[in-house]
Amino acid sequence: LKDNIPVSVKTNAMAPLKNDYAKMAEYVRQKHLKFRFSPYLGPERGYCKNLDTAVRMNAEDILEIQKMFKSAGVMPKYERDDKPRKEKCFRCSAGKSSFFINAQGLMTTCAFFTGFYTSPFETDFKTAWLDLKEKVKEEEGCLECVNCEEYAYCQKCPAVLQAETGSADKCTDYLKAMARNNRLLYGEML
Repeated sequence: LKDNIPVSVKTNAMAPLKNDYAKMAEYVRQKHLKFRFSPYLGPERGYCKNLDTAVRMNAEDILEIQKMFKSAGVMPKYERDDKPRKEKCFRCSAGKSSFFINAQGLMTTCAFFTGFYTSPFETDFKTAWLDLKEKVKEEEGCLECVNCEEYAYCQKCPAVLQAETGSADKCTDYLKAMARNNRLLYGEML
């Protein structure tokens, strides 16, 4: 900070940090830092034990933390999604103008999505990229999401849907509760 190096703070909703969030908010506010709170933490995976029971928080507890950050004045403006509802899966730039190469050398849409991939080291990067873009175009979205009343407040991320359900075209009560949190927290600010 003293050398004018830009500093920002990002944190996720994690139960072990629950008692630190108020101090974090105060620090961010006092130092006038950019801040981002990511309320979503994916479900337990094979390599990460006790994530669901010891780290991941329920939506009600996350909403209380979001309210605290909001009252501290550190929450950034929320961008409600008022784009026309579409049944296509990828609404972000993943697989359209960006890709991710994982540790196995496979090209996928982003670091979190594992639904499909191409093999740039078996073919070539151009072929793998064009094949990935085609897979993204063909991937259908979650119809449940398109018809959900919380649509404008949901992240609608296929990687998140897949992490939660094993499929990019299914939703869960947990994700709906997270979207509801956004509506309750930001609805009156829009």
